[in-house]
Amino acid sequence: MFGKPRWLGYFLLIGRESNGYADITLMHRNLRTTRDRQRTPIRGATLAACVALFLAGCDQPQIAVYEIPKEQAFAAATPSTRETSDRPHVHFDKVPSGWTEKPASGMRVANFSLGAGERTAEVTIIPLSGAFGTELSNLNRWRNELGLAPINEEEAARAAAPVSIAGQTGKLFDLVSDTPNLADKFKERTTAAMVQTGDTMWFVKMRGEDELVASQKGAFIEFLSGVSFHTTADDEPAVAQAPANPGAPAWTLPAGWKEVPATTMLLAKFTAGSAEVTVSKFPGDVGGLVANVNRWRRQIGLTDAGEAEIAQQISVLELNGGKATLVDVAGAKGRIVGVIVPRGGETWFYKLMGDADTVGAEKAKFLSFVQTMRYPNG
Repeated sequence: MFGKPRWLGYFLLIGRESNGYADITLMHRNLRTTRDRQRTPIRGATLAACVALFLAGCDQPQIAVYEIPKEQAFAAATPSTRETSDRPHVHFDKVPSGWTEKPASGMRVANFSLGAGERTAEVTIIPLSGAFGTELSNLNRWRNELGLAPINEEEAARAAAPVSIAGQTGKLFDLVSDTPNLADKFKERTTAAMVQTGDTMWFVKMRGEDELVASQKGAFIEFLSGVSFHTTADDEPAVAQAPANPGAPAWTLPAGWKEVPATTMLLAKFTAGSAEVTVSKFPGDVGGLVANVNRWRRQIGLTDAGEAEIAQQISVLELNGGKATLVDVAGAKGRIVGVIVPRGGETWFYKLMGDADTVGAEKAKFLSFVQTMRYPNG
């Protein structure tokens, strides 16, 4: 039976073995043998009980050793196996062709492998809450993995490209080693993205043989647009929908948007709060970039601008299979965020228009919406 505490005669040892179990050992300083050994799953109550027994002391000196399995890693959730935990987890629409899903492990909530033989790569998704470091520190960590020297804030800003991740605009980085790091034969490449949701930073990284990773960049960007990140069991991803107009692409409609009848020359039209989203396409370049941006400028009360001024209002948006032009302009009559996509001899126009506050609030959803497009001709 347990009696008065004997603080000086006992001590508690906690260690971890390579088989994934932790040893908790209650020992008397004068003993050398194990008197009892049992395997017990770790739980907060179990550990508390072990400590309580230690603090209580014993009438007879003894050693008790308990093997306690590690906490299970976060599990990746697909649409068919939804995660119900309040821990961070991820949903995704589909796995790109050639990617093999692997069990989640450690800090990774999703794992994929691709390639074969000496030319392989892996894709990982890791959420970090709280002290996840700065954007620059994480970028330099990726650079260090490839044997590259660290860079400064200005160089990091130039290296970043906007990309749609889980309905938000994140940053995409593409890095390649200077020398053959893999088996002294192949260069190594990392294509990685980061985005913050609440107090959690999500890192999605594809790392492996240079040419393989480069060839999978389009699939990686498409995958980013289809994932959704969750920190509670209540979150639900947006639902993919087919277009009512057979000439329009398929898309994933963001939460809160409603499709309304499209007017003449539009393939699709939606409301996003008090703002309006439209999709249209025309043959050729429809007068070129400057003409089209000025058309949008006039719609919000701005005068026409020259090429140099327009260059300050546009940026490159990475899409699956190519690049697009992202336009963001504001005037007395509102704000327009637009995406211009040249494709197969045609130009597709995606436009979010409304008051500045609403457009700002809906911009991330809009960019994700554009990223999810599946065109009728592939």
